[in-house]
Amino acid sequence: MKSIYSTLLLLISVSIFSQEYTGTYNLQFGNESFNAENELLCLTIQIAANDSTFFNIGTSSILFTYNTEALTYASYTPINFNGNIGCYDGVTFWQQQQWDATSVPGMFNLTLTFNGDNALVNCPIVGNTWVDIGEVCFYVNDFSQDQELVFSSEDTNFNNVYPNNGTNPIEQGTVEGFNNASIYCAFELEDLIVCENTAPILISGPDSMINYLWNTGSSRHTIEAYYSGNYALMITDEHNCTASDTMNLIINPSPEIELSDTTICENELPFELFIPAGYQSEWTDGTSDTLIQITNSSSTTFTVTNEYDCSTTELIEIIVQDASECFVSNSNLNSNIEFYLYSSNSSSSTINIVIPTTIQSIKNASIFNIAGQTVKVLELPNEHNLIDISALANGQYILNILTDKGRFYKQFIKY
Repeated sequence: MKSIYSTLLLLISVSIFSQEYTGTYNLQFGNESFNAENELLCLTIQIAANDSTFFNIGTSSILFTYNTEALTYASYTPINFNGNIGCYDGVTFWQQQQWDATSVPGMFNLTLTFNGDNALVNCPIVGNTWVDIGEVCFYVNDFSQDQELVFSSEDTNFNNVYPNNGTNPIEQGTVEGFNNASIYCAFELEDLIVCENTAPILISGPDSMINYLWNTGSSRHTIEAYYSGNYALMITDEHNCTASDTMNLIINPSPEIELSDTTICENELPFELFIPAGYQSEWTDGTSDTLIQITNSSSTTFTVTNEYDCSTTELIEIIVQDASECFVSNSNLNSNIEFYLYSSNSSSSTINIVIPTTIQSIKNASIFNIAGQTVKVLELPNEHNLIDISALANGQYILNILTDKGRFYKQFIKY
């Protein structure tokens, strides 16, 4: 009799202390995102069934801790299980979430209350696809510290509504926290001041990002810039961290060198090359004079630097011809200065010399004959200058004008 009683007591004891689960849940932090501008880290608390079964969540609780040296709590937003809120028997789903994120630093406590302990209410229904319970956000205090978001196994519990009025617990399966110190994706674009002869300017974002979006509309890592202005870039990395920055590009003008290859007569040596007024120059011999003298046929390379510290380099060819050849190569003569001959019957008595507006000053001007002799000294004070050549004998002549842009030659025939 005593043996039967003892056996019955043992069976009752085992029945009281045994635990029956109605499924297994997995829990994790997912959908990590980081806004570098606000230094805000956000994650969603996600739940899923461990296998192909389903369960219906009743009143439950979640507790996790985090490293307060790395993070400061910012906000929590409930999420309605991603719309997966189907209910049987036409019951309307409702939920209530209550949370405490401030009572204990480094601890977040969440209580979930759904349709209630009604055996006929079977929602929210959770299967083996991850669904979001809510989103929690933190300000990042120290990017070198681990975040250490850890679910408390003892204080995190989920109960099944059906069929035991929310009293049957759901077994805890895989529970994963979050610990990723490399979430920081902020970057900096440097302002640039460049010269236009270096365009296009290449502007690059940080390497190895998932997405790039420039305010030009480009989605490339590197863009080509041709104009001054602001260039903005937004990036997204593999952790869904987003960051943006803006840089200012200034493209300063480079100096224009208006000298060109020139053919001259040997009697004009030494020939003078001028640098335009207001520019600094550096010749190949190391001097910085604004004038260089040419004594024979040669190639002269020089660099001009303007007030923006922008430089232009040119190679000028100077060809010196003897008097017998000087007037033959008319096509090689510089024609940047225009002039016109006014004819009456078969004779010309006047030439009209038109000075381009790009010429700032005339240093000297003359007419010489094929023997290299100066036959007339000219004054050219105006844009249009009428020159009387009636005293000149018929024949070939060279118009020789020295300007701030260099020396110019033009052949004409009086007949």
